[in-house]
Amino acid sequence: MGTSLNVTARAGQKRVLEVLDEVERHTGRQFDPNGVKSLTRPDFKAEVSDAAAVILLPGTGGEQDAILSLSPPDFPESVANAVMRSTRVRAALPARLASNVLLPQIEGRHEGRSYALYPRLRPFSKNRGICRVQKVLMRGQVRDWLCEVAATS
Repeated sequence: MGTSLNVTARAGQKRVLEVLDEVERHTGRQFDPNGVKSLTRPDFKAEVSDAAAVILLPGTGGEQDAILSLSPPDFPESVANAVMRSTRVRAALPARLASNVLLPQIEGRHEGRSYALYPRLRPFSKNRGICRVQKVLMRGQVRDWLCEVAATS
């Protein structure tokens, strides 16, 4: 059983590297294939069958890191559908609110599966105290934004 898991993991890594090559060709950017890693999802997302794989692509030569979202094989349209919904939401909002709806830098398909490339945003501090303050400050901003979005709909 362990061997089949390793074979599956290697096949998944190979597929991600193929998508990475495609993204590099489309964007002209270079990423570090040795630093590519799968990001963990909240527990509730791990149980969702159509949840996309979320992968960190470290930039090289001063390039910004990026996040790749790749649809699972059983739900090849899931990332494309999410991008379409985000695009619709952004278009429906006033500019000052729409700017907070993140759209991908590029989107595409690889072997029938949709993917999207996003810039990596600044993470919270690894310092627990600073992180706690950042989260408290962010909560207010997110709450205010959601209230404004709700008021426009």
